[in-house]
Amino acid sequence: AVEAFTVALSLRPTFAKALYQRGHVLLETNQVEPAIEDFNKAIELNYSLAHVGRGKAFLLQQRASEALVDLKECLASRPDYAVAYHLRAAAYELLGRADDAQKDQKKVAASALLLPRRCSRWAAA
Repeated sequence: AVEAFTVALSLRPTFAKALYQRGHVLLETNQVEPAIEDFNKAIELNYSLAHVGRGKAFLLQQRASEALVDLKECLASRPDYAVAYHLRAAAYELLGRADDAQKDQKKVAASALLLPRRCSRWAAA
């Protein structure tokens, strides 16, 4: 899959969604730094969902403060995005802010959206 996105990007280097999707594939294969690079480029192209991807990557690196900034940025433009609340709760947990984490998890529970199974991978243990 990475190769297919790479080919698409060679034809259209400003294809932000391809950068975003390739970033997620890279995360799934534990290539965190290259994923962050793709999310950075997508953010530069104003693809707001890339903040969630970069937030996930930062959580994998235990960089909760940086993840929190990205997840807040995403939620500013998409206030009903359950995945961003779920990940932000994980960032709050890592920062020792249990009350804030609980508030976000309540928002997720109240959401009509179901979280993909792989989202649990990003939650703090």
